[in-house]
Amino acid sequence: MSVEIINQLDKLYNQKEYSKIIEIISNLSQNTLTFSLINHLGRAYSDIGDYDKALETLYKVSEAGKTDSLWNFTVGYTYFHKSDTKKALVYLKQSALLGNSNAAALASILDGTFKFPKERDVKKVNLKPKTPSQTKFEKTMVNLTNYFPKLQPGISIHLLESYILKLLKHFTKNKTTWNKGIELLNDLIYLKKHDNSIISKNTCIQIFNWIKTKYNNKVFEGFPESCSSSEKEYNSLMFLMNSSLDTLLKIKHKVEILPYLNVLLKNSSNDFEINSLKNLIRSVKYVNSDSKLKISTEILNKILLETDKHFEDEYNTNNGGYLFCGLKETISEHKLCYTISWCRKSQKYLSNAKRGGWVGAGPLMISKTFDKFEMMGSSPGVDWIYLFELKTQDLEEYFYLEIPFKNKNISILKSAIKCTTNELLNMVNDHKKIIYTQSKSWCDHFPIFKNIADILNNSGINCQIEIKIRRNP
Repeated sequence: MSVEIINQLDKLYNQKEYSKIIEIISNLSQNTLTFSLINHLGRAYSDIGDYDKALETLYKVSEAGKTDSLWNFTVGYTYFHKSDTKKALVYLKQSALLGNSNAAALASILDGTFKFPKERDVKKVNLKPKTPSQTKFEKTMVNLTNYFPKLQPGISIHLLESYILKLLKHFTKNKTTWNKGIELLNDLIYLKKHDNSIISKNTCIQIFNWIKTKYNNKVFEGFPESCSSSEKEYNSLMFLMNSSLDTLLKIKHKVEILPYLNVLLKNSSNDFEINSLKNLIRSVKYVNSDSKLKISTEILNKILLETDKHFEDEYNTNNGGYLFCGLKETISEHKLCYTISWCRKSQKYLSNAKRGGWVGAGPLMISKTFDKFEMMGSSPGVDWIYLFELKTQDLEEYFYLEIPFKNKNISILKSAIKCTTNELLNMVNDHKKIIYTQSKSWCDHFPIFKNIADILNNSGINCQIEIKIRRNP
């Protein structure tokens, strides 16, 4: 078996390009399909949600797979997503005994009586040695953190909530730190964020109550100046604030968080915390007052499809190999267009606090005819949607200056415009007006003829610059 092929498959798996893995292996000759390749193929089918095909593929090498931790984990993982917990546990426990820590973490959740295998019981150990300072719960947290991103293709919201509730109990029992707990909660919420799943009120309340017991504004005292010599501490506190407030925002649909935020704001004396809380309060009020129109599932799917196609055609080949995708839950409808936020595909299931940002690039605007696409800018005070919707109608904004002409004002006009008498007279139209126009870009605050208008107004000739709309010339 070619080492290059395996390396390529591993790279594609890390990029979540499961369909590409299936395509590559399916095109290989049958007599070249080794146990490892079939294992890769079965795992790829499982990760795209084709669980029956995954099991059919994996069972072709069941004899060799019995002693392989990855094969057992993949079979167990697949049964888990088919809601067959009994069969899932058989393979997950076997995988755990073969040294797979992710399998042990999932098995311990599905079966509360299952214990992490002791090293003497593990048949093939590939876990890192346990350090004296690492508690059993901390070890479980590490394993769960590694495992949960794999749940994204098909985990139900009910199962996810059961994990969250169990973890909250663990947090309380083991006195989990604010940092560790909020990171995992925030990550778990984002596993179902993209299919518009809604977390129940009971779970939201318990998340909210845990946050209230952990939130301590004293950790932000003196920030960011207090971390000027420690980049690690600075990033840690930034992440703590961002992930905490983001989690609160994600549960606000079931919990009234504004009174609590106002109390935090009142008790804060740190500018960073104050500004962060004010931004969240504005976001909550905006979302609460936002009356988005109901968009059909068909249109939502079309928007998502056209967005991904646009990125594939226009951006992916020109941005260092980055693959971008739209985020379905962010779609909003406007009069003549839709808007949708986006991110790198590899970061789709990461929380906002962990995603990399792109300076100067906002949500994507898409015309309702799906023939025009444009990124919002980041400059404040610009109505990007309004300007884009003008473009969808082949319209543009422009500056307009109308100067009244009278013979007695010729000298003043010549001086302001800096022209001869003949040039001035040639500028006068049939309505005894001199007209100046200039296309207006979003970044244009004044036209080039503003100075002329200022001079004339100061000289007693009343003329005002207006912003009008016209067909694109």
